[in-house]
Amino acid sequence: MDSEEASPDVVLIIPPPEASARLEDLGEHLGSAYMAAVLRQRGHRVTIIDALAEGLSSRATLERVEAEARPLHRKSIRGIDVRGRGAVAESKKEEGDRFPFARPRLVLGISIPFSNMIRPAISIARALRALFGKEALLTMGGHIPTLAPDHIFKDCPQIDFIVSGEGEFTLLEILEKIKAGRDWRDTPGVVLSNSPRTSVPRPNRAECGLSGESGAGTFVPRPLISSLDDLPFPARDTLPAYQRRKAIPRMLGSRGCYGNCSFCSVNAFYRSAPGPRWRGRSPQSIAEEMERLSKDYGVREVMFSDDNFIGPGKMGKERAVAVAEEIMRRSIQMRFSIACRANDIDRETFTVLKKAGLKGVFLGIESGVQRALDSFNKGVTVEDNRRAALLIRELGLDLILGFIMFDPDTTLEEILENLQFLRSIGIGASTIFNRIGALNRLDAYEGTPMAERLREEGRLQGDYTGYRYRMRDPRAEFVYRTGLLAYKIHKAIKSLF
Repeated sequence: MDSEEASPDVVLIIPPPEASARLEDLGEHLGSAYMAAVLRQRGHRVTIIDALAEGLSSRATLERVEAEARPLHRKSIRGIDVRGRGAVAESKKEEGDRFPFARPRLVLGISIPFSNMIRPAISIARALRALFGKEALLTMGGHIPTLAPDHIFKDCPQIDFIVSGEGEFTLLEILEKIKAGRDWRDTPGVVLSNSPRTSVPRPNRAECGLSGESGAGTFVPRPLISSLDDLPFPARDTLPAYQRRKAIPRMLGSRGCYGNCSFCSVNAFYRSAPGPRWRGRSPQSIAEEMERLSKDYGVREVMFSDDNFIGPGKMGKERAVAVAEEIMRRSIQMRFSIACRANDIDRETFTVLKKAGLKGVFLGIESGVQRALDSFNKGVTVEDNRRAALLIRELGLDLILGFIMFDPDTTLEEILENLQFLRSIGIGASTIFNRIGALNRLDAYEGTPMAERLREEGRLQGDYTGYRYRMRDPRAEFVYRTGLLAYKIHKAIKSLF
């Protein structure tokens, strides 16, 4: 087998969400875009199939995969249940025989960035195993598989492995080993279900402030990518499709967040591997990509998908100013939006950013109640939040609030306190209900300190696809459920006219 034949094709799949996505949620999946760029740079053939970009159902997604890999399988999708029921028995039967197949002809990677994609992803994976059998290696990656690998393996034994953490160089190393005829199972970042070499990694409980053993065995995490400038620009295969849907193009100027919020999967995700949790690209690299987007795709506005654009401390603000100055030095005419924390906001930094084209700021203030901020481990005060929000509005920037009206310990009095806080920063009733979400309730994600706390308190219900809990104050729970019912009735009536 020559090297060309020994290098399997790669298909990266972003499954459809269970519910229709809002326009503001639409955007390129940059994780898969970076993955494709890194693999192509080393000569590997990669196809991206983004169900959200193309408006595909689970079945239509399978049909696209089938069309891309038609020469590599003998079966037809016609006889396969898209929900995967027919694939379970066959997969379990073949599971022990797949790993000796050292040179698969196809690698299928499914990314699960959001919890509402878990069930569709599992259904697609089951059907893909039935379709391709041992011709393909099947893997999953993203926040959910990284933080809940044991759950994923239990619900979907059809997959061969999980890529934990940042996956670009993990998958690249696997492909290079396959090409050389070597065993890829000891690759750092690879999680196997039934291999004696590995056990399922879990978040470091000590770092999360929790007691007990971590449960980690011989799994070897891959260190976080230290220099983001070494990565090629992301592949923009799906950008035209998103542009047709009027979605704002996305960029990543950094990765991670220096915060330690107890409810946030971002913090847990980046703590699962060694290395600094926040890393930023250079101003030159960011500006060059903006120029390329403008030239190649006519982009006039971008949204930075960074978890925190600014970065930690004085260094973070100095870098943000340097990014703005580089944009202005190159005379790049492009508006942009960012996300950051309340303690990142100061007049000097954001005045310069506005001059460079800053249009809007997503500010994760989360609450106007100090008890809640302390519970969330935000490290800020209510007054910090108020000052930051008012300064953004004073500078004439669009303010988009990340706000959690209801959390496990919310009281009736705190609901009123939150409403008073929003009023104090100039947020009216229509904005609260239409843009902020008066019914926003904290989601407990697997692998986060908040979920672990609720589990230890015996309050966590359901499973990792969507944990539930009852609020400690029954009055607050009643307000939430009544409001949710009223919203559903209003939505149903509105749909009739």
